[in-house]
Amino acid sequence: MRFQPGSCVRCGRGTDTGFATEGEGEWHVAALIAKLGIGEEDAMHTTSAATHSPSGNIPTGTFPMFTRLCGQCAKDCGVSIALLLQDQELPTYRQPAI
Repeated sequence: MRFQPGSCVRCGRGTDTGFATEGEGEWHVAALIAKLGIGEEDAMHTTSAATHSPSGNIPTGTFPMFTRLCGQCAKDCGVSIALLLQDQELPTYRQPAI
């Protein structure tokens, strides 16, 4: 991963805001690429890190994933965010039914 933990996945600035995705492993990667415009390799590594998987490996099955995104990047990408607080409901982008 190109940025430090606790930073925005898109620009690298420290942030305490983010959003969630929910779906299969490939859905999380695709959502990061499509919604945030980050490269495939960064999306793969972000998903691996968020799920505590070996670098480049994506877990199978359906699961939620939380992604840090700063306010400016959220505005630029048109993505809703919220503070990452315990028990805080986050804007969630779900995989459409297959």
